[in-house]
Parts: sequence; structure tokens; C-alpha cells
Amino acid sequence: MKFDKENIKPILKVVVIGVVLYWILENIGVINGIFDGIINVLFPFILGVCIAFIVNIPMKFFEKLFSKNKKNTSKSVIKRFVSILLALIVVALIIILIVNLIIPQLANVVVLLVEKAPYFAQEIKEFADQTLTNEDIKNIIKNINFDTEKIKATATDSINTIIKSSINVVGKLISGITNLIIAIVFAFYLLLSKEKIKRWAKKIIIAYVPREKSSYILKILTISNNTFKRFITGQLTESCILGILCFIGMLILRIPYAGTISVLVGFTALVPIVGAFVGVAIGALLIVTVAPTKAIIFIVFFLILQQIEGNLIYPKVVGNSVGLPGILVLFAVTIGGNLFGVIGMLIGLPIVSILFTVLREDVNKRLEEN
Repeated sequence: MKFDKENIKPILKVVVIGVVLYWILENIGVINGIFDGIINVLFPFILGVCIAFIVNIPMKFFEKLFSKNKKNTSKSVIKRFVSILLALIVVALIIILIVNLIIPQLANVVVLLVEKAPYFAQEIKEFADQTLTNEDIKNIIKNINFDTEKIKATATDSINTIIKSSINVVGKLISGITNLIIAIVFAFYLLLSKEKIKRWAKKIIIAYVPREKSSYILKILTISNNTFKRFITGQLTESCILGILCFIGMLILRIPYAGTISVLVGFTALVPIVGAFVGVAIGALLIVTVAPTKAIIFIVFFLILQQIEGNLIYPKVVGNSVGLPGILVLFAVTIGGNLFGVIGMLIGLPIVSILFTVLREDVNKRLEEN
């Protein structure tokens, strides 16, 4: 093989890529530390971008509502300002409504569980004594003494420990509130000047990147923007569908707390695939305090509903909204969750969708050329 400029370039590229990958694998801990540090510093701004994407949906609705007279552009800034404020208020009211529905019920559950813990323990003992036939096991269970006062004292001590630990969280809470305020201000600025920011970003890319590459980058950014918007819309739609189906099913089965639990399930379903299970776990705790048998029925009902949702509704609604086949939706959520937790689940799906769209277009282009 003759070595010249043409065939040395690809060899050098492969070598450089191999060395870089080896170095990354060898120093993965250091890189994770640096990455976490960067994320912590940029977190308010990343959160601001996420808020801007979500608020942008109702903001557009209000803008269309106010823009009946399109010829009058003198008040466009005021319209945008008012639209953002109204959109933020709508999002905040929805969150407050959900919190007011859920938090009081959860507080009641904790109190009831502490009060009824001795009763539940005694019930389990009596149930096991009646149903188990093995005499040795029955004798062991009979010899178990449930000290109700001790159980109450242990539960009270646990609550006190939680309260003391929560005091140490005050500093983090203040930091979180500060980050949230910065994020909201940043989101407000992004939404208020989104056209201007878009124009400046486009000018910078065109000015500093060669023409062919700049066109490709702008195309990728457009695909990314559209994909994330469709993902948010699809995720919200899917959560509403799941919450409504859960509510209807609970009413038919006469399961208590139908409204509260359905709202909770729909809200937690915003985290793809696994989020709704968190809502179900809390919902089951709510139900078990008033009707333990109904709690079992509810869990069975939701497992069936989740199969329908996970295999039919989610891939169709969210998968179609981001242009992904159902199998890739599951792949994106699983890999993203394993790598980066909840955040990975949220961003994994649109990122895979972007890669899939780019790959599909490149494949079609090459097939046409051939």
C-alpha cells in the first residue's frame, strides 16, 4: 500500500479517534466530575431553557388570541410580554392545583399509617394464622408479640429523625429557589427576545462556519427545535390520556381517591415509561389506609392499563410526535434512564429522534445518489 496524502488522512483520523476514546475510558471518573461541575453551574440556565420550551406552548396560544389585527405591530412587544405572563400564570396554577390535590392527601396517609400500623400488623398476624396450615409456622406467628406502644414510639422517632434531617435541607432549598428564580427570569428573556436570539445565533454560525457546514448545522438545529416541541406536546397529551383512563377505570371499579390518584398518575407520567409507577405506589398507599382490598384491585388494574399505555398509547402518541418507531422509543428511554436517570429519560427520546431523523435523511439521500 502506497502512503500518500489521500490515504494517510483517514488513518490519522482513526488513530486520533481511538486515542481520544481510550483516554476518555481511562479518565471517565474525572470527566464525570467535570461534567457534573459544568451542569451544576449551568443548571439554572438549562432549567430556564426547559421552562421556556414548556411556556412557549401556551404563550403561542395567547399570542394568536391577541393577534387578530396583524397589521398593528406597534404593540407586539406588549402582546408578547402579556402572553408570557399569562402562560407562566397558567403553568403555575396547574402546578399549584396538582400540589394542593396531592400533598394534603399524602400528609393524611402518613398520619393514618402511623396510627394504624399496630392494627395492620395484628391483621396480618390473624390472617396468616387463619390461612397457613403448617403448624410450625403458625406457632412462630402466634409467639410474635406486637408491642403497639413500641411500634408507635418507633414510628414517632422515625418522623422526628426525618424532621431533623429536613432542617439540613433548608440551605439546599434556598439554593433551589434561587436557581428557580434565575431560570424563570432567563426563560422570560428567551421568550421575549426569541426571534432576535434566533437571528443572532444564525448570523454567528454563518459568520464563523463554512457555508456547507453552517447550512447543515442550521438544519440540525431546526430539526432539534421541532422535535423537542413535538416531544413536549406528545408527552403532555399522553399524560392526560393516561390520567383520564385511570380516572374512568377507578370510577367503574369504585376505587376511592379516584380524582386525586388519577391526577397524580398523570402528573408523574410526564417522566416517560416509569414515572406513572411512582404515582401508583403513592396511590396504593392512599387506598390501603381506607380499603386494603381495593388497593390490590387498583394495582392489578394499573398493571393492565400500563401494558396498554406502554405498548400502544405511548409509542403511538409520543413515538409518532417525535417520528420514532415504538421499539426506538423504548430503547431511548431505557438507555437514557440508565445513563442519566430521570433527566436522561426526558432528553433521551428527543435526542434519539434527532439522530434517527438525520440518519434517515442521509440514508435516503445516498440511496437517491446511487
